[in-house]
Amino acid sequence: MQETLPGFAGVKYSNSNVEQLKRILLMENAPEIFWGFDELYLEGMQIGCNGAVGSSYNFAAPIYHRVLYALSSGNTNEAAQWQARAAKSIEVITSFGYLPAAKKIMQ
Repeated sequence: MQETLPGFAGVKYSNSNVEQLKRILLMENAPEIFWGFDELYLEGMQIGCNGAVGSSYNFAAPIYHRVLYALSSGNTNEAAQWQARAAKSIEVITSFGYLPAAKKIMQ
């Protein structure tokens, strides 16, 4: 019986149920988990996700880089401020219809 799937890199977790995610991350032989809830990027990284997959990272990467840098430097207050900025940008974009507005920003 095959123990692995060729090309399988991990799982994108887009559910806001953080308690469930914590239990998954504690499982023996847990797959790599990539956070998929952009508005809570900081929380996903703090919990221990291996990375992130999301649409806003395409146009707001500098903000998320600042979140990650502040977090890795131990400055959780600064990380939270940058995360709030990212969440606010998503809120504003959503008010114009998220997908069309995000596509226009990426142009």
